Amino acid sequence: MDIQSLRQTIFSNSPLHRENHHRKDPSYLLAAFNDPSSRFLPFFQLDPLTTTREGGTKQPLWLKLEQVKSFLPENNEIKEGVRATIIFLGSSKNSNYFVFDVSDAAPLLSLGSFTSVRGLLATLNSEDAALIGHGRAMLDWHLRHQFCGTCGSATIATEGGAKRVCQNKATPENK
Repeated sequence: MDIQSLRQTIFSNSPLHRENHHRKDPSYLLAAFNDPSSRFLPFFQLDPLTTTREGGTKQPLWLKLEQVKSFLPENNEIKEGVRATIIFLGSSKNSNYFVFDVSDAAPLLSLGSFTSVRGLLATLNSEDAALIGHGRAMLDWHLRHQFCGTCGSATIATEGGAKRVCQNKATPENK
């Protein structure tokens, strides 16, 4: 291990381009969502779905769209205003990466297990740690900010999950 790798913060080595310039374009997000190379990581109570590698260590279990369709809201499409948030993390190596939270873990347990992020950190490579950390942080943020801090009205996710918008048009931020 070289000195440079020792200096990296574990969550700072994300391989993703967050595609900020495309997040306001619903057609881009929908195309990314439906792209056969896209990968989805389900979380249950902020724990990611994992599988066990040889040697007994765990790694995130990224799934294809056809494997997760039945768990996704609103006819499996990303739409502005979907409350059960599907979050677009970004793209890397010709794949798009999404995370989402499931309310029922049971149907996915045949594929793997949901594992505490703390329990995973010691065994994850830095890229996986960055992706899981980013996904978990975004899901947690969405869970904690479902209501406007100014007026208390409901908020909805926009821009692929990168932003929440108050639904009260009278709130100063919406004028």
